[in-house]
Amino acid sequence: MSVSEARDMAVVVLAIVSLFTLVIGTITAFFVWRFLSMVREEIRPIIRTMSDTATTIKSAADSASDSTIFDLARYVSNNPVRKLISLLFRWTK
Repeated sequence: MSVSEARDMAVVVLAIVSLFTLVIGTITAFFVWRFLSMVREEIRPIIRTMSDTATTIKSAADSASDSTIFDLARYVSNNPVRKLISLLFRWTK
């Protein structure tokens, strides 16, 4: 086998390897694209559900804090101890 024949064989082998790599890369890219589109379609409902859950939790927390603050304000305004203290210390003003 001469050097030119070895060179020709190397060129043919490299061409076959190159084509094989191109086919494998194309198939891999196709499967990655399908996987990403599937994941995208599956994640959209999950994100919508998470958004609804966050809105529900926020409204419940706001309602609970408003109720607690209202009850606390009502208690402080009607607290007899506070009224007694204000009556006792009113004369110092």
